[in-house]
Amino acid sequence: TAEEMACFDYKICYIPGKDNFYADIMSRLKYDQMIDKATKNHADKIPACMSVIEIPGGGDSLIHALSLILFEWKRQEGKISNYEIFNTDYNQPLREKLQKHIYNNPERYGITLNKENRREWQSYALQGVTLRDEFIQCFVNLYKCEIELYFSNTSPVIFQCDDHKKIQQGKIGRLQIKGGTHFNVLKNVKPLVKIDKMVPHSLFENL
Repeated sequence: TAEEMACFDYKICYIPGKDNFYADIMSRLKYDQMIDKATKNHADKIPACMSVIEIPGGGDSLIHALSLILFEWKRQEGKISNYEIFNTDYNQPLREKLQKHIYNNPERYGITLNKENRREWQSYALQGVTLRDEFIQCFVNLYKCEIELYFSNTSPVIFQCDDHKKIQQGKIGRLQIKGGTHFNVLKNVKPLVKIDKMVPHSLFENL
């Protein structure tokens, strides 16, 4: 912050609270309504080539979304039967696995465990506790993949395995963030390919 402010010529002055009427004006603005309106205008916009798989909001929303992505990958790899249906029982084992990995490798995620925060990091193994961004990074590290996080229809924030050589090409999960504790899964919708009946079969058999 100091570096960003260094390009400005400014002076910091203390103003007693009783005289700081400008701050009082700002506190009276309907800020929550402004944010709510902006969220409605932008949060529901996603890239045109994607559809939304709705996930319930709350403390388990992120792990639910990641668990569903992992379930679909395993199905594609033949590790799960096509007849098996996803359910929330998959969530808790994944939560505990990610929490344990972060807790045992805190330096990998820029975390310093100490007496004050150790209990907090232990609590992330419990159902319903809202998870931090480090859990997305842990997920991509363990499963050698990428996660694209969309706030709207603009370019996503991309989480990648920190060992780029181990990333499995094409293994990409996509999330839509609706709020601090609400994530949805985004699924690619393949564009329709219009085939000319006069085109020889060999030209489009690999589409």
